[in-house]
Amino acid sequence: MNQLHFDKEVYRMLKGFYDIFGYSITLRDVSGEYLFSYPSASPIYRNMVFCDKLWRLCPEFKEECLACDRRAITHVCKEKEPYVYTCHVGLSEAIVPIVIHDEVRCVFFIGQFRNNANLRLTPKRVTATGAKYGVTPTGTVLSDLQDAYWKQPQVEQNRMEILVNYLRVCAYVIQKENLISVNHSSLTVRFCEYLRENLYQHVSVSSTAEALKCSASHLSRVIAKDLHTTFSAYLNERRIEEAKRLLTTTNLSVKEIAQRLTYEEATYFMHVFKKSTGMTPSSYRKSAPRDHLPPITPADILP
Repeated sequence: MNQLHFDKEVYRMLKGFYDIFGYSITLRDVSGEYLFSYPSASPIYRNMVFCDKLWRLCPEFKEECLACDRRAITHVCKEKEPYVYTCHVGLSEAIVPIVIHDEVRCVFFIGQFRNNANLRLTPKRVTATGAKYGVTPTGTVLSDLQDAYWKQPQVEQNRMEILVNYLRVCAYVIQKENLISVNHSSLTVRFCEYLRENLYQHVSVSSTAEALKCSASHLSRVIAKDLHTTFSAYLNERRIEEAKRLLTTTNLSVKEIAQRLTYEEATYFMHVFKKSTGMTPSSYRKSAPRDHLPPITPADILP
């Protein structure tokens, strides 16, 4: 995996989120590994939050938590949109992607939160949860887990939307100000920039390699190594993303968008778009909000 380099302002964002809202936040890479947390988790058992205590008691529980997180991050990497979901023990979590060079490279992660939909964590449910992983908490341990559960912050849907919107702004600033950089080869960076500038032109791996002054085979190897994809797949992904933008920010017809993006037949463009998104261009235009964020005004963020 390519190494990420962080500007100190990113850490300030995590601290700022905690200072404003009072909730802990982590920055993770796309494999789910922790990069930064604020505040840092306590290593002392009595000061741990509910899930960390269960992690300490049940190593298998920790593995299931991490697997749940990885599934959610995989979803975010595919959709490139924030994702609010319920984890395997019924607590709410949210992930907000940070996109760098048109690819999700890391994510903001917040949670775990209680909400009115959570069932009451009775002693029976705590015991059953532990028993699933070979641990049966009783007495003081059981009471301590229940107390830790009720200390988890309660966040309802409207509050969660505020938190997610705030982090969307942070992710946008990180992207626009290049506060996180990827240690790609210079050829990969030039390739991404070249395609971004030529989405409306007929390009091929050969013509792109010629423009970048390298061989087509070398360019293909670098794309596979750094971006984990092929030239055609990357070009198609970029054009579909541009089509989404045009569908939600212009009144161009589907045929006009197809032509601008060099698809010779509108029917083929519609086929490719549906294969990528699961929706036809017309359905996407009807269902997607117009004028995607950003910009977001302060009124959209603050309570």
